[in-house]
Amino acid sequence: MKSYILLLCLLLCIAFVPEIDSSGSSLETVSYGYSNLSYEGLSSLYASANIVFVDDTAGPGGDGSLDHPYQKISEGVDEATDGFLVYVFNGVYSENIEIGKSITLIGESPRDTILRNPDVKDWMIKITADNTKVMGFTIDGRKANGIEGDITGIVLKSKNVISNIDIRNCLNGGIQIEGLGKDHNIVTQCSFENCHKYGIYIESGQYNSITNNSFNTIYSDLGGAIWVKSTTYNFITGNTFLDCSLAGVVVEAGAGSISMVGNTFCFCNPYGIWLSDASWFNYVALNDFEDNTEQHAYFYNAYFTIWIGNYWGEPFKQTGKKYTIYGNITPLKIPWMQHDIQQAETRNNSPCS
Repeated sequence: MKSYILLLCLLLCIAFVPEIDSSGSSLETVSYGYSNLSYEGLSSLYASANIVFVDDTAGPGGDGSLDHPYQKISEGVDEATDGFLVYVFNGVYSENIEIGKSITLIGESPRDTILRNPDVKDWMIKITADNTKVMGFTIDGRKANGIEGDITGIVLKSKNVISNIDIRNCLNGGIQIEGLGKDHNIVTQCSFENCHKYGIYIESGQYNSITNNSFNTIYSDLGGAIWVKSTTYNFITGNTFLDCSLAGVVVEAGAGSISMVGNTFCFCNPYGIWLSDASWFNYVALNDFEDNTEQHAYFYNAYFTIWIGNYWGEPFKQTGKKYTIYGNITPLKIPWMQHDIQQAETRNNSPCS
């Protein structure tokens, strides 16, 4: 009888898990590489009339042309209409950018196109339109006096793409995806460093893909590097979590069917993954866990989780086919166990560096 019950539970779990391809990414994930983003490389994609240029060394009174660019990014965004490209040359721009149009905003190079905190609003970039793309910037939350600002790097709406962004020193968090209908966003190939509260926060939004990003020194007592609440069907794949407090990924408050595949968790304190507060039917596969401080993973009132094919390294390595994850259930915090039914003998991904 017990075997039939276990089989039924497994089938129910699989029914609620989003489809994953062999590389560990959700089938909705799209690759948005950052290459050849010079004006010459982009001219074949956009008619010259649909490109607005910005350069912080330009004089006032520009018209957005290549010869007379705007001086501020907000001027270029104001000038653009749906389908336009706003191309920003290397420089330091101290401003808040609100984008209410379906445009593409591209920096010349992520390292040298820098958006600084002007200490005016509580966000650096706020997107209020669907189908907007932003890539190729460093977003630095520090104020002019060098102190980190209580600010969020980027606030998203729906169907936005954020790629090759370096977000750092944002005390209120890196990227916020919060609210019903905040769906189908893609965050890829970004880095998050010294962000407090969270690196990425997802609440209520569905079908968001967080893939191939790095999270380093995310200090949080609230939600971890990626904090997922009250939502279903989001994809966390191919990311690296290094020296993150609370956890690399926290899934809580009824969040379910969250796929965590092909990630690496190292030196997280206390956990690599923390599932809690009635989170359910989550899928944790092909991840690597090494050198986390208390446990590689922990659950509290999280049910029907599928753990499979993960690499569980030191200092909590276990021998044998199965790996046991320890947690608690019910308000009484009764000790409980879940199992990786086929733990990996070797790393699935690149080692921590």
